[in-house]
Amino acid sequence: MIAQKQQNKNQEEIAQGIIDEEEYQILKELKDLKKSLKQNQSNIKTLKSEINELDQNIVQSKQLLVQKFEEHFLKKYGLTLQDINNPLVNQKEEEYSINDPSEQDDVDQDALAYIRAKNKVTQLQKARKQEKMHK
Repeated sequence: MIAQKQQNKNQEEIAQGIIDEEEYQILKELKDLKKSLKQNQSNIKTLKSEINELDQNIVQSKQLLVQKFEEHFLKKYGLTLQDINNPLVNQKEEEYSINDPSEQDDVDQDALAYIRAKNKVTQLQKARKQEKMHK
């Protein structure tokens, strides 16, 4: 529309930069839209930054949760890392554990951590029963 208006102008109007009211409104609207676009792009950049920060917080929180769970688990059952690596506990690991779902692609990492912890508890309970039976 602006290009059409400029074609209709004579050389003198173009040289002096004379525009009519309609051209002025269109140019003003274009300027406002550019300003709005710039502001929206800035908002998007800010939101993406916030999303990345929240994602990092989620990952850190998950790691802390797993760490605290492991500490609680060890404290609750009165275990040390030596107890967990005890060969008596691990000797029949395959027999007591549910199949490890980590081989599957669609397993949620949180669920995987829970399943592994549950398997470890089951192994420890069965190992304690065996120890009591052998005494």
